[in-house]
Amino acid sequence: MPIEHTEVEEAIDNLDLRIRRLKIEYDRFFNGALDRPPEQFRQSINGDIQALRTVHIKDFSLRFRLTNLEARFNTYCVLFHRRIQEMEEGTLLERRASTVQQQTFDPLGGIVLDETPARGAVQALFNEVYANDQDRSDANFTRFQTYLLQQVTNIRQKTGCTGVKFRVESKDGKPKLKAKPV
Repeated sequence: MPIEHTEVEEAIDNLDLRIRRLKIEYDRFFNGALDRPPEQFRQSINGDIQALRTVHIKDFSLRFRLTNLEARFNTYCVLFHRRIQEMEEGTLLERRASTVQQQTFDPLGGIVLDETPARGAVQALFNEVYANDQDRSDANFTRFQTYLLQQVTNIRQKTGCTGVKFRVESKDGKPKLKAKPV
């Protein structure tokens, strides 16, 4: 018995929604909201794809959508498998820790800022400038950040550079902020 065009279209639309939901379920698993990966749901979607592959679809656009959905599903499965394997081997946590370590900033050696500086970079400069200030009466992070952004904009306009390297120097026992176009 041949399946009608509308039934195939509904099945493909449903498959699309289920694949999106599968991605959400896996994201929930990787974020710790689920105890186990949604493996049964994945197998159910795989069965639906295999069932649709056995149907003779005359409409080229529907065949194209089905192929596209199948490719997206397979890509997600490979990605999910890789992330689960990394979790089991512990390499995922090592990679996350190394990216956190890479984001440490050295205000004495210099920090390069562009038009959208990282908050951690501005915070490191702020902490170094006001490290020895006992009363910190003029220490306002928002004002300091605005000042840095103005300096970056002015120096970039004057020199045409892509970024400005700020470093903290001690002059007469007081920290001074030095800027250099990069």
